[in-house]
Amino acid sequence: MSAISVRDLSFRYYRSSAWQLQGVNLEVEAGEFVAIWGDAKTTLCMCLCGVIPHLISGKMDGEVKVKGYDTRTTPIRDIATHVGVVLQDPENQLFNLTVEGDVAFGPENLRVPRSEMLQRIDRVLQLVRMEAFRHRASSELSGGQKQRVSIAAVLAMEPSILIPG
Repeated sequence: MSAISVRDLSFRYYRSSAWQLQGVNLEVEAGEFVAIWGDAKTTLCMCLCGVIPHLISGKMDGEVKVKGYDTRTTPIRDIATHVGVVLQDPENQLFNLTVEGDVAFGPENLRVPRSEMLQRIDRVLQLVRMEAFRHRASSELSGGQKQRVSIAAVLAMEPSILIPG
């Protein structure tokens, strides 16, 4: 089973006549690193994590499977245990009062036990070298520091697939 399998994916946003994606086919095996360039990269990322079709409406044809789960029928909460998306603009990903709150948000929503969540926060903040900023307001960080915290927030969810948006 592939980590990601996309078959004949086409998508156009609600009230748009133009297709953002047309006939996309993609197979990604576990452990592979894949680079995608061109138009509609963000739209493809949103299809891979289930935001499309669950939160963003439009016309979607084809099939997207992540770790064998069909993104059309699998709740986003379940997909989020496998796929982590780091958004291009960290301002769109950080919204809690503190760095710790931003990093804890995902694991809290996945109902990770508190003791394990705190261990994850410690580990990922060390990994991105932001442990000294744990109790700092996210809004006071530099752009690069916000990017690091965004990455830590996704890594704290321990996804097996990481998609930089």
